[in-house]
Amino acid sequence: MTASTRLLLRLARTTATFAILAAALPATAQVRWVNRSGIADLPAIEKLAFDSVRARTVLVGKRDNATGPLETWEWDGASWIERFPTSRPTATQSFVTAFDSVRGRLVLFADDGETWEWDGNDWSRRSPTTRPTRRFAPAMAFDAARGRTVLFGGYRGSGPLADTWLWDGTDWTLATPATSPSARSAHAMAFDSTNGRILLFGGIDPSGYVSDTWEWDGATWIARSPAHSPYRRANAGLAHDPARARTVLYGGVACCHPDGMTDTWEWDGVDWAFVNPTQSPGGGSLASLSADVARGRIVFHAGFGLTWEWDGTTWRLVLPPGTPPAQAYHALTFDSDHARTLLVGFDRSGTSTSEWDGSAWTRRHPTTSPPLKLWASLTYDARRHRAVRFGGRTPGSDIPTAETWEWDGVDWTQRFPATTPPARSSHATVFDPDRGVTVMFGGLDATYREFADTWEWNGNDWRLRTPTTSPPPHESHGMAYDSLRHEVVLFGGRTNGFEQSDTWEWNGSDWAQRNPTVSPPARGASPLAFDAARGLTVLFGGSKPGIEQTDYLDDTWEWDGVTWTERTFVPRPGARDSHAMAYDSARSRVVLFGGYRGFFFPDTWELELAPTATAIEPSTGSEAGGDLVVVSGAAFGSDTTVEFGGVAATVVSAAPGRLLVRTPSGSGGVAVRVGNGAGSSELPAAFTYVSVDLAARYGNVNAGVGARENVLLVNAAIGDPFLREALLGSHDPIQVAMVAPSSRTSARFALYAWPGAPTAATLRALPHGAGFTVFPTPISGGAPRPTFVFNNLGHVSTLGAPTQPSSPAPSIVIRGPLGARRALTATLQGLIEDDGSRIPAHVSVTNAVILRIGP
Repeated sequence: MTASTRLLLRLARTTATFAILAAALPATAQVRWVNRSGIADLPAIEKLAFDSVRARTVLVGKRDNATGPLETWEWDGASWIERFPTSRPTATQSFVTAFDSVRGRLVLFADDGETWEWDGNDWSRRSPTTRPTRRFAPAMAFDAARGRTVLFGGYRGSGPLADTWLWDGTDWTLATPATSPSARSAHAMAFDSTNGRILLFGGIDPSGYVSDTWEWDGATWIARSPAHSPYRRANAGLAHDPARARTVLYGGVACCHPDGMTDTWEWDGVDWAFVNPTQSPGGGSLASLSADVARGRIVFHAGFGLTWEWDGTTWRLVLPPGTPPAQAYHALTFDSDHARTLLVGFDRSGTSTSEWDGSAWTRRHPTTSPPLKLWASLTYDARRHRAVRFGGRTPGSDIPTAETWEWDGVDWTQRFPATTPPARSSHATVFDPDRGVTVMFGGLDATYREFADTWEWNGNDWRLRTPTTSPPPHESHGMAYDSLRHEVVLFGGRTNGFEQSDTWEWNGSDWAQRNPTVSPPARGASPLAFDAARGLTVLFGGSKPGIEQTDYLDDTWEWDGVTWTERTFVPRPGARDSHAMAYDSARSRVVLFGGYRGFFFPDTWELELAPTATAIEPSTGSEAGGDLVVVSGAAFGSDTTVEFGGVAATVVSAAPGRLLVRTPSGSGGVAVRVGNGAGSSELPAAFTYVSVDLAARYGNVNAGVGARENVLLVNAAIGDPFLREALLGSHDPIQVAMVAPSSRTSARFALYAWPGAPTAATLRALPHGAGFTVFPTPISGGAPRPTFVFNNLGHVSTLGAPTQPSSPAPSIVIRGPLGARRALTATLQGLIEDDGSRIPAHVSVTNAVILRIGP
């Protein structure tokens, strides 16, 4: 297949898709692929049925070639939740489900002849006296008018079947209808509540794919002769929408559509009508539909976690808020200044700019945006703090562009250099931080001729390089910059329309071909990303020659500068090409979004590195736990877990290289371990628990000692709001409560500030008798003098000037300079006196546990 033929095919399907959107819308370190899209990783072989009792769509499914128990998931209209029942049916090759609304049970019939039921909490295996023989690909629906689950047909080794079976919740009964559809398998059935009959369509009988329509009235099968009919097919999805009195048919396979049909039809009880929505889900080769009657939607799972809903007019892909539309031929790069992965793609308005922070996508709304181009390149110039986009092709157009655009984190600006490379698409660019230039190679011109030129952008102009050696013309190749070996790595793509498996490197002066012993198979449209934490260039997916479903790849390869090594991951992104990847250096992971494989993907994946802990501060805390500590390290994310001596801690927040953690209770010195699904690392004996009883250690001031010689030392507790302010910059104050003995009538507290005091600290005096007298003292260490704000304190004296607020709730707020964003030694010194005599006093801090931080 020539490059022009392939690209024209891609342009045709891309143009159609864009029109739809516009209308509708360490080398050996442990790593793993993680689905970050908020889209559930659902099994690909599944059956859907609506549980009308619990208002949930239930999906029962199995992974490709999987053995063991079937998986059970539930859809509430917003998200899929996996259930983990005690008992589960075995993952057979074929199974069908139907919901018995009379008994409130989901009935499952497996190809081994077993019958199971789901009650919303657990599966139970039934033991009927009579049961249907083993079979493959029958169809089943619940006849709500007569309270029976009806099973018809299927395939057995001797051929297709034409028997009708009824399940009453206890036993199966073989029906004896006067007429029946021909023996068949892979047909579709659904109960039409409007007409009170089960509708059957299509399947495969001895003559091949069929398109006949039948109805079951509880006694016999009735052949219908509609004026119009969907094309003959098998494995179609069928569900009835009672609100609209229509039965909806979607998808299936036929001899001319092995990858799945994407047409939508509706049955009104008399005739079929073709519905032509602006967009369709795709992925209809094993279609299963469910009618969510509570929400008035038909639910369809298209595979790879893609859930669509039909409202009678439009198919809508249900995605987490902010997720970019499903797409391919877009571009990603990592904005190291803002620690965001930048996506430049398209949505209903044209060019879209979105950012991924590791947790969610955010759509940006710049004043100016570049025109919509696909197959454009994007890279981030870290020296000039700009993302650079070049070239691309308008959907449906054979004319590429030579425009240079830059993104500064707020808006797009077009650049007009004196020298510009020829217009192109399907090229690749990377940023070389050592020389401060963006390097570009290859691509396609307007006549689909492949380029073999090397260009560099320095922020002001493009410069054509003339190396002694150069790769042959390439398009749809991958490129990444190896910052450890200071080389641009190029792999694969297409030359003269044929997929390649060559590896090249650019050192800033010349290209050199590498000839490793092992290389990935030839492919195109497979991006590269350099994993700086492990020193490896990562390749995922792409497509080999051809455009069938089986020509798309889902393999992961890594290049260390000498050889390519294939890595095997489960799970991993689905097979695809024309996706985009970038390396998030702040979080030490490769980010992947989108792609194409007969349909467009909207999923976000990360190749996640096992986290590494390097330090913990402070390294001591109370036995009671609840202390806030900061764990430093690398490859931290929202899924990172922390353990203290094997006991799980609470991760309060995660940021690049830093976790704020609330410690569990414990004792002695313990190891601190961080981990995720990819692996873990440990800091041995990194944290020491210390038993601190404030009342015993600091709560008494012995009488008879000279004034102000004995002091109350209160060091900020890790769990206190003050430390949250010091660490996170919040404005919560530390709160210290002082309770005088009930026998005393007055007391005074001598207060000292300290260098690096927090933004605010609150002292609350809780008198049992008369009010306290508060004497502020000089500031030690040269820190600015704090301002004392007395709020509702009983009897207060400050520098001899008493105040008398009206309310009895006592507190003193001290506002000092902004504290550094680190753990600070926060010492309050004071002496409580009663009528001039020193007395015992009880002092406590919020959370009641005092931990001494620092000297």
